[in-house]
Amino acid sequence: MDSLIETFHINAGLLLAQMANFAVVVAVLYFFVFKPLLRVMDERKKKIEDGLRFAEQAENDLKNAQSKGEQVVLEARRRADGEIESAKRLAEEKKKGILESAQVDAERTIATAKAMGESERKRIVGQSKNDILDLAFAAATAALGKKVSATEDRKFSEQIIKEL
Repeated sequence: MDSLIETFHINAGLLLAQMANFAVVVAVLYFFVFKPLLRVMDERKKKIEDGLRFAEQAENDLKNAQSKGEQVVLEARRRADGEIESAKRLAEEKKKGILESAQVDAERTIATAKAMGESERKRIVGQSKNDILDLAFAAATAALGKKVSATEDRKFSEQIIKEL
């Protein structure tokens, strides 16, 4: 080993001093560089983990919001379908009511027309009776060859009409 020390010119005191210097440099670097650097790296690691957790939470919230949105849309469609069905039923009921009202109006109009026709028929029949009475009076006067009084004429005409 002596030959090795002489060959490489190694000085034991200098080597110990170098080792002490190296230990001091390592200690200074450890306390002033590595420790703060590790602390900063740990903080950064926590921020990244928190960011990932926040991103996962945001993704879950987005999925929940989308599913709730779909549920809201489905509920809105269901309600809209219900409203449409309700409106259809109401329209159908109004249609029935209008048709019934139109039917009643038509029946009333027909009844009025029948009543008017009946009264017109009665008027025409009454007028025809009077015309027949006048003709019967004229025929009786012509047949008898004399003038008959109005009361006799009436009695005779009424008797003829009853026979008809």
